[in-house]
Amino acid sequence: MVQSKFLILVLVTFSFILGSCSEDNTSNKDDDNLGQGKAMTPKLFPNLIANETLWNAAKKELQNSTEAQNAYHNWIEKISIETMKLAPYAPSVLNKDVQPKVQENARLIQNLAISWLFSDKETEKSKSQLKKVTQLIYKWASSNVPTSHTPVEAIIMPIYESYSIIRTYIKTSDRKKIDSWIQKRADYFKNLNMGNTIDSNWNTIRLSFLFQYALILEDQQLYDTAITKFKSHIELNLLGEGKSYDLVKRDAFAYHAYNLQFYARILKSVAMLKGKDEAIALYNLSNTKGGSIKKSVDFWEPFLIDPENNVHIEFANTNFSGDKTRGDYNKAYNPAGSLYVLDELRYIEPKCASFIEAINSGTRYNRNFKYWVNSVENN
Repeated sequence: MVQSKFLILVLVTFSFILGSCSEDNTSNKDDDNLGQGKAMTPKLFPNLIANETLWNAAKKELQNSTEAQNAYHNWIEKISIETMKLAPYAPSVLNKDVQPKVQENARLIQNLAISWLFSDKETEKSKSQLKKVTQLIYKWASSNVPTSHTPVEAIIMPIYESYSIIRTYIKTSDRKKIDSWIQKRADYFKNLNMGNTIDSNWNTIRLSFLFQYALILEDQQLYDTAITKFKSHIELNLLGEGKSYDLVKRDAFAYHAYNLQFYARILKSVAMLKGKDEAIALYNLSNTKGGSIKKSVDFWEPFLIDPENNVHIEFANTNFSGDKTRGDYNKAYNPAGSLYVLDELRYIEPKCASFIEAINSGTRYNRNFKYWVNSVENN
């Protein structure tokens, strides 16, 4: 009898040890789905970089095209090696003083997350990458609080994109911590009083945060709130004839373009979460003035493809005195300065490919990863 009890004790102890040893720091197979009583199955989609169609198209091109392989290596893989050596960093509050270091940190985190997204998840390299990305984002979740300066806050959007990729593959405790950080930011920006910036790009940026948070947390209620706020915002921000509030008040296509960058991020978030048709519907949605995102792009088009015959002197009649100290003040608009916006708009608006070609000829392998992944589905 004593021997039997001893055998049972040994078996129970062995089972406990075996269960403990099988826990993986970058896996959530035994997670409780944030306390909801069921396991969260790891999944790549939705994320803010690529849906399954884009991901498959990109993977296929990387398998079949030497040009794509070489470009991807330079855009992502070469840089991801740097990130594996990166020490965790996050300031408590974002401001212009820390902006250069933060931008570099966010860029490196995003590169490593993208490298992991397109990797074989079973390799040791991939597992190390996942662990590192988690560690770097966890530092942000432990240190940083939001501020009302939405243009400065926008510099960490690549970190949100990175987290959207890895979220379901990391252990529960890390996911809870980072989800909580995202939720606090969602609550902050959802309720932020925009004051006299409500009709400007500052509010477009705020809304782009909400759409990204809704995708990350898969929060339908937050998504519905973001849609309601979006419809209210385009009433103020998009004027008739395709002009934007930012173009009229700053008298600069530099700001018209900058504003469109965050509409592009809104539309990409919607497409990744709800499908491209829903994103295109928002792209075409007209307000009571007849304004829409699409009309703002159409209005911008001649200044992009034929700047010699469509000259606009930047900031000549701006309402903000600070604009007069800018390097481009009182100079003709140069569309080359807006290529970064076209890279992001490309997913929703195919014409952006011809705009870029008019400004800077070359193949899509001469641009960057964001442009390539946003165009790969149609090639």
